[in-house]
Amino acid sequence: MLKNTENSYGSLTRHFHWVMGIIILGIIIAGFIMTSMEDGDQKWFIYAQHKAFGVIILTLVPLRLMWRWMNKQPKLPDSIPNWQASLANMNILFLYTCIILMPFSGFIMSSFGGHPISFFGLFTITPFFEKHEFAAISHQLHLGFAWAIAISVSLHILGALHHHLILKDNVLKRMLNGK
Repeated sequence: MLKNTENSYGSLTRHFHWVMGIIILGIIIAGFIMTSMEDGDQKWFIYAQHKAFGVIILTLVPLRLMWRWMNKQPKLPDSIPNWQASLANMNILFLYTCIILMPFSGFIMSSFGGHPISFFGLFTITPFFEKHEFAAISHQLHLGFAWAIAISVSLHILGALHHHLILKDNVLKRMLNGK
């Protein structure tokens, strides 16, 4: 089933979730590793991949949000208190906000820092112009969004595991297999 139902996520929603989750996790790990490396070919290769995957995220986020708005969202089990459901929804909203702003801040950081963005060698996005003070501010925002996403994703995973291991409901299962 492609679309969501009241009780489960459709295949497109699940694919968006897991593909973007893997890319975001990988890009954040790569970001922390590459910034601690000494200058050299390996570091610049990781930077190039990091930026290219950031472009993918910038492309996928609007598509994912449009799909989300076009589909009903499965309901949480009735046993979940309203305050927990509200916190879960706020965390998802916060996560989406960070997932939009983080690659955008990276794009601004590169562009205003005078650094082109190569998309896996297929095409290059040239910098607008150099404005290093904007690049520096964007760098700080980018780092802040990385930590915010790491914390938000950790809460998301802990919540899913809580549902699966302690509450033993179908909240995690419906994102794994749609049931």
